[in-house]
Amino acid sequence: DRFLQLVASPFLRHVHVGGINLLEQLDGEGLLELFKFIKTTNRSVTVSADTSKVLATNLNQKALEYCDVLFATEHEAFKMCGRTKFTIPELVRQIVDWGPAIGILKLGRKGSCLYRKDFRRPVIVQTCDVSHQVRNLNGAGDIFAAVFIDRLVRSGISDVGQIPKEMLKGWCA
Repeated sequence: DRFLQLVASPFLRHVHVGGINLLEQLDGEGLLELFKFIKTTNRSVTVSADTSKVLATNLNQKALEYCDVLFATEHEAFKMCGRTKFTIPELVRQIVDWGPAIGILKLGRKGSCLYRKDFRRPVIVQTCDVSHQVRNLNGAGDIFAAVFIDRLVRSGISDVGQIPKEMLKGWCA
């Protein structure tokens, strides 16, 4: 009841589901029903998801049709595809072909790879070179996703297909 009120609220701008494969209640049909409910209840809400160590067996690809932005690491994306013979651009294209409007591969120190169907080709956005050794990278991808989502919400654009390519690239830098 409270969740229904939240999703229907005109003040809600974005819903992010992190670790979609780690939430056992959201296996298969559960994830599909959640995303579908959110998008049909409030069309101005954008939805993003993060795969977080995906196991591939419980990810409902049909649910991704209701997802605006999907974040994954290179390793997670390979597991989702069930193959290891993709280039990075092919890999992000494959993910977007499943349904999300935007696919973002988090490539660690190498930056990220961004793709939307209207792009001629995927864009690799390189990060600045880190000058000192980092011992623990846990949470770095979550912070990257949080900053991207913050910029998405602040933009006020609910149709991610209308966000200029250069703006998206800037959000990934």
